[in-house]
Amino acid sequence: MIQIYNPENTDFTKNGDMTLTPSKAIVHPILNGTWSAQISHPIDAEGRWKYITDEAVIKMPSFNGNQLFRIKQKEKTDTQITASLEPIFMDAKDDCFLVDVRPTMKNGQEALDIMTAPNNKYSGSSDIPWASVAYYEYKNLIEAINGNDENSFINRWGGEILFDNHTIIINKRVGGDYGVELRYGKNIKADGLAEEVDTRNVVTRIYPKGYDGVQMSNHGYVDSSLINNYPTVKSATITFDNVRMKDTTKQEENLKQLGELQVKIVANGVKERSLRRKYQLHKVKEADYEKQLDEILTERNDIQKEIDELKAKGEEEEQEARDEAIANGWTVCETQQEFDAALIQECNKQFDLGLDEPMITIDADMVLLQNTDLYKDYEVLEEVSLGDTIHCRHCKLDINTDARVIEMEYDCIKKKVTSVVLGDFEKQTSYFDNVQAAIDKIDSINEAIRSDGSIVAEKIKGFINGAMTSLRAQYNVAKKQDVMAILFENLDESSEMYGALAIGTQGLVISKRRTADGKDWDWTTAITAAGMIADTIVAGLLSDQTGRNYWNLNTGELVAGNASFKNYSGDDALEITNATMKITNNKKDTGRIGSNNLSGNKDVTGLTFELNDGDYMFWGIRNSSGTGYTPIMVYTKGKYTGLTGNALNILCNIDMKGNKISNANIEGGYSGTIPFVKKITATSDGILKHVDNAGIVVKNGIVTSVQG
Repeated sequence: MIQIYNPENTDFTKNGDMTLTPSKAIVHPILNGTWSAQISHPIDAEGRWKYITDEAVIKMPSFNGNQLFRIKQKEKTDTQITASLEPIFMDAKDDCFLVDVRPTMKNGQEALDIMTAPNNKYSGSSDIPWASVAYYEYKNLIEAINGNDENSFINRWGGEILFDNHTIIINKRVGGDYGVELRYGKNIKADGLAEEVDTRNVVTRIYPKGYDGVQMSNHGYVDSSLINNYPTVKSATITFDNVRMKDTTKQEENLKQLGELQVKIVANGVKERSLRRKYQLHKVKEADYEKQLDEILTERNDIQKEIDELKAKGEEEEQEARDEAIANGWTVCETQQEFDAALIQECNKQFDLGLDEPMITIDADMVLLQNTDLYKDYEVLEEVSLGDTIHCRHCKLDINTDARVIEMEYDCIKKKVTSVVLGDFEKQTSYFDNVQAAIDKIDSINEAIRSDGSIVAEKIKGFINGAMTSLRAQYNVAKKQDVMAILFENLDESSEMYGALAIGTQGLVISKRRTADGKDWDWTTAITAAGMIADTIVAGLLSDQTGRNYWNLNTGELVAGNASFKNYSGDDALEITNATMKITNNKKDTGRIGSNNLSGNKDVTGLTFELNDGDYMFWGIRNSSGTGYTPIMVYTKGKYTGLTGNALNILCNIDMKGNKISNANIEGGYSGTIPFVKKITATSDGILKHVDNAGIVVKNGIVTSVQG
């Protein structure tokens, strides 16, 4: 039933003001693009057409349930009235205005809750778990969600959009993979069908390069398993900046300096032995011998100190190089063999992502195809939904390509899909730029992390989709062959047993909720031979295979050998590795907290506070207002205004509790002698007889002696 509500009627839970009998009612959604609808109604004797007025709302069936659409434009002729509509959620362009909204380090659901808060008529739903940051000032909600600037929700969190009346659903993906297969490429002309196979960007042979243009051995290359499916080899050079040969420049320089110092050590030993022989032969006096020997040993200690410092410097540089590689996601290779293997692995990743497959676009009008020989091949598309994955096999090339339903038309009267456009959403969409450097350069995994620590959603989506592929295949088999897999499901939402479990040879998947389109289960937990994916994991002990690294969740004990912990928040970061905490503030290496040992004596260890690019060390008390701190002790290099540079400034009283201050050199205090009367004597009749004077000697405010 298709109903219409007058513009002033906002109670959409009840029947509308009139039931319509249109001759045409079509919903036309584009994935993460424009959603529109069109309705044509005859000029009927009952006068139903008169209710089709500006800003009226029409409720009609859509591919995702009954949906509300607002009339935005209409045109009347002698025989019919035609209206163009858009989803009612688009009203948010006008009545949900974001003056100053700043979701900071929020996941998708939390961000949408904040963004829709200005008007509780609207709500959002999202399964995006990763956090991001965005600032919206003087923007309407639609612009903030899917606008062109990089700050929009889609650009910051990623995701795909589904409108559901006054709710917007932005999940990691909409639609699903329901095992729909389509054979195309028969080269049969038919009205209502357009097949485009674009092989211009296909690559079947990669000549890889690593960082700084370093190539594989013997100008090597990596071939795709599909290389023979095409009439010609399709070659390209791809640079993987994340694959690098180890930089040995500093190491070689250190080794050169160590060699020079070792020569000095040997020469020093020769000098010592020569001096001892002269002394034994009485050619050197004992006093001169002692003096010269002391000089030789002092020189040796100085050389050894330089050697120790150089080795420590080398170890520190090695650690810094490892930290940098981990932070940037680099693969650092020590040998050409390791380098070749890393490049081969990166090339195969690109083939797995579809670099060797053509980009296809299929536009099928199911109405026009009904009376053709091709209809039986395309009939499966009448049951698909926006975002669904279709497995397409080219009849001549014998190549499988996964395409998505990126655009469709749904007949609201017949309640069926009448037109479908299949394509590669990630490659065609203008909202994501995740294949910008597909040929020229493949960025490291670090490109999936923004400078503020949030995640570029589409960069990691492939991992989730890839992990679920074999399970999806198993699920489809579960409905066909009980030998391979079994599906258990309870569709009664009121039942405590509501949910589904598919188990078979490839693993198992579990769900307690349906997908947004209601066509399948939203599999939130998956276990395969490769590992586990789950929204929530309840466990006692998580351990590696060796037992050296584990997390006891019952006691909270976390043990990790040679582990690194990193926390990024905007321009600030905290990294813990090798018992050292590195603190970054405003992109500057502020300092480190760790431990070390005395140079030349590894048995003497201690706790260190290092100030690197930072200007000051601060000890303070938080103000009662909670907006700042009151300093009590500050060391500054000089930029901290009002304090003495290169000095420890004490800004509070010091109570030594009777303990000594030794070897202090205090400047600026009083210097001089303070006289006092030491002794007074008098006669028996009270007459002053003698006075002994004395003095207190003070230097820079410190009593140094007493005179008299």
